[in-house]
Amino acid sequence: AELAARFGSPPRVSFAAHSVGVLIVRAALTHPAMAPYLPSLHLFLSISGPHLGYVGGEMTVADSSKSRNRFGLGKSAAFQLGLCCTRAINPKAKCLSEITFRDCAKIEDCYLYRLAHHPNGLGLFRHVVLVSSPQDKYVPRHSARVQLEGFRIKEGSRRARATMEMARAMLTPVLEKAMR
Repeated sequence: AELAARFGSPPRVSFAAHSVGVLIVRAALTHPAMAPYLPSLHLFLSISGPHLGYVGGEMTVADSSKSRNRFGLGKSAAFQLGLCCTRAINPKAKCLSEITFRDCAKIEDCYLYRLAHHPNGLGLFRHVVLVSSPQDKYVPRHSARVQLEGFRIKEGSRRARATMEMARAMLTPVLEKAMR
């Protein structure tokens, strides 16, 4: 904010981020110090960012038939084990709780849910590019693309409803801007 006051706002501000860095950029947009730069937002390139979080057990049928590691664990199970071990080693790792929706008792109070509904979101950018990869075994593709198709959550559950609300809250401003 101090730099913007002294030198003026830059003509364009773009962000390219990967994985959890995507959430850091989205969180930064909500900070008051970013206010002078918000009118200059141009491109947001998100590479495998967990916009809709990580929910275990969303392996596809194709994933389940692939080879398992030497411990007999599939990639999703190995990642779940890694999450569990990391939480045990560093229980204060707030980010892990946030991307798995374990930071609050009610999903509507979880950080990612609140971030998805914040007015300073993706709709502020002129261009938004969401990239995912089938080789990424950590961030589910549908979460990286904010795409509900392929999301493996029990239909009608609170988590499914919240995920739909999050996707709608993030994408509606982007789509409305594109239609103008």
